[in-house]
Order: sequence, then structure tokens, then C-alpha cells
Amino acid sequence: MMAMTETRRILTLNDLGKALPRAPAATAPAVASVRRSEQARMNSAGYVVVRSAPGYTISEGAARKLGAGWDSASGAVPRRDFRAAMADASFPPINPMIGMPAPAGLMKLLSDTNNKRILLVGHVFPDHDTVGATLTLARALKLLGKDVDVCIDHELSHTHRRFTAPREIKLAEDLAGKRWDVAIVLDAASSGRIGGARDLLRLARFVSLVDHHKVGQRDDLVSRFRAEETWHDHYDAASLQVCAITEQLLVGRTIDQALLKSIYEPALAGMWTDTAAGTRNIDATTSQYFKYIATKSGASMDDLGARIRFDTPKGLRAAIDYQTGVITRRVLGESLRMKMLSINLASWQKLLSTARAEEPNFGESDLMQVLKGELAAYQHTYGCAALVVQQQSSAVVVARSNDARARLLCDEFRGSGHDGASSATLYGFASFDAALTELERKARRSGVISGL
Repeated sequence: MMAMTETRRILTLNDLGKALPRAPAATAPAVASVRRSEQARMNSAGYVVVRSAPGYTISEGAARKLGAGWDSASGAVPRRDFRAAMADASFPPINPMIGMPAPAGLMKLLSDTNNKRILLVGHVFPDHDTVGATLTLARALKLLGKDVDVCIDHELSHTHRRFTAPREIKLAEDLAGKRWDVAIVLDAASSGRIGGARDLLRLARFVSLVDHHKVGQRDDLVSRFRAEETWHDHYDAASLQVCAITEQLLVGRTIDQALLKSIYEPALAGMWTDTAAGTRNIDATTSQYFKYIATKSGASMDDLGARIRFDTPKGLRAAIDYQTGVITRRVLGESLRMKMLSINLASWQKLLSTARAEEPNFGESDLMQVLKGELAAYQHTYGCAALVVQQQSSAVVVARSNDARARLLCDEFRGSGHDGASSATLYGFASFDAALTELERKARRSGVISGL
């Protein structure tokens, strides 16, 4: 490991690089070593990455392969949330294309001049991460002259629309009859999470995916949809992966900062919401990547926070808190228990109508966001809680847990997510009661609950 000097240089590509004062010894832990750190591993691009807190190490070989300068050493830094990172002049940004280079095969697929028609797909009941990942990558690819379609086969939240242009994101039915050279699914690895867009994948010559969730037992984009050149790794957001891809795609291009801001703002919103602005248990480098992209694009923290801000309509809050019969609550299991909240289609539509009477642009994704908030207290009490919502021809389950039970439950239905936060869509049931019964059966079979 290289010795630290009175100043340390950070790895960057342009004028963001500068000499920084060395952090005080009391607050600067030892720099992680790629060779000795137990948390060092190879990512899917074949480069060593260290995912440990609070230090970081960047591969010199990775930097040189990408044509970037290698400054003498990368220094260990304390963890910062996003706002603190932006406010701290001594906190060093890192270009994500250096610290987490995307697989060469994926980059070749996107930059190949023969691949002109690109389809980008996000998951249903979208969050800012899937919206941000698809929009940022779409806007970057359009700069390269690609013909890009974005498909999220679900109604967007009113907060998502603050980042989109009209018809920039389309439903699957809007794209009927089209074909593509490349289709990329972002922020999901299961066809059960992308709605009608799964039928569009068969109309692309190549299918790939970019996802940051743990691999589920029933993830099927690779097995059923021949997805190749994938980037499935455990970063803090798919939007962060897209920033790394975009940086590589746009190397050497001079781009007006207003345009840069329009490209990167959706991804910054995705990183912000998936990590609670860096306050969750994130990798130490994520705030450094965020700072690099935010600084480069000229994004304002206050503006970004205001555009993400979500206020629950008072009438909806009252309907959830005080009306009986809107949400059915049951405790499943005995020795190992889970709280299940279920909402049938009639109650779902009633809640939507209540919210829209106050906020006309209130969408289904907005309502789901509010209902997810109901899980927190039950997760604390029972260790695991699940919300099941009936839709026209399916049901959606959202699970939260203090352990891996949320992912185990959603894996049973081709869902995806993290150990403690996962989602899935349930298809093919004769009734909502039948879906709930099957969910309980699989929760018992998989060990999510136990007892009578």
C-alpha cells in the first residue's frame, strides 16, 4: 500500500481533481488494501472493487484501462450522507466509471453502431430508481444517435413526472409492433416485475439487464429471455450503475451543463431515494459517486429534495387510519410470525379516489408508496411484514423484514429485491383469497413463518 503524504490526490477524469488536505489522523482510518481486505472481490467486469466502510481502494489497472490518470493513492474517508458530502469541501468525489466500471460486453452492446434501436425497461409500481435509471440511460444513448424507447408498464407517480417529458416513458401497449436491436431491463431481474413489457423482450435481438438486487431463485431474465452481457451486482442503486455506464458512453464529449443536468438528475433522484439520501447503511463510496455526478451536472440539493418530496393527502391518511375494512390485518405464524396487510381491489380503488379528490395527479405508485409506510411499525414488532394489494388480474406483494425473510417470501413468486425489502407480483389466481392462501402456504414452506 502506498504511504499517505501531506496531501492526497483523488481519482478523477477532469477538473474535479484537486489536492485535498489530509484528514486528521483521529478521523482517518487506515486505507483498505485490495490484496488484504476480506471484502475485496471481483465485479462482473473483472476488476477488483472494495465495498467496505469507511475506506476505499480503486484498481490502478481499471483506471489505466479506461485511460484515466492514476493519482498516487486513494485515501480513506469517513462516511457521509449526501447532503453532508456535498457541503464538505474536503470530501473527495469519485467518478463511478473508475470505481465500478461496467462490463466490457455491455458497453460494446450499447456503443455498437449496428445497434441503433434500444428498448429500456423498468419495473411495475415504479420507484425513482427504476425511473431514474431508464431516463438517464435513455437520454445518454440519444446523444449517441440511438433510437430509444423507454417502457415502464405502469402509471407513474406524480413525483416521477417532475423528471419526465410527456410520453418519454410509455406503456407496453404503446410500443406494439416495434422491434429493437437491444432491450435492457433495469432495476429488476425477473420478468414477473415488468408487466406487459416481458412480451416486448422477445422482439429484441439481444436482451440484457442491469440490476443491483440479490439474485433470486426464480429470476428468469437470463434463463427464459436469454439475457446476455448483464451487470448484476450489489450496488446501492441501479441508477448508480447507470451513472457509471453513462460516464463511459460520454467519455471525450463536450456537453453543455444544462444538458448534463437533464441527463443525470433522474439518476441522482434514484440514488437519493434508494438510499434515503445516503443515510441508510450504504457503501462508503456511494456518497463519493453521488458527489461526483451532482457536482459535474450542477444539480442543486435543495431543488432535488423538493422535486422528490412527497406529501400524503390528508383525506387518504384519514381513510387509512380510521376507516374499518379498508386494510385487513392478520398475524401469520406462531413461533416465527409475520404481519400481513391485505387490500382488495374495491378498497384500493376507494383509496385512490379519496387521494385524487385532493391531489388529481395522485397515481397508483403514489398510493403504493403511502401503503409501504404502513409496514414499518409491524416490521419492528414482528420482524417481518407484508402488504398484499389486489389488482385487476394480479396481486402485488411488498415485504419488509429485519432479516432475509422479505426476499425469501418474494422469491417464491419470482420477485426481486434486497434481504429486508422485496416485491413480487402474483399471477394466475382465481380469486384474491386464493392468492392470500397461496402466499401463506409458501411463507410457511420457505420458513418465513412457522407454527399453526
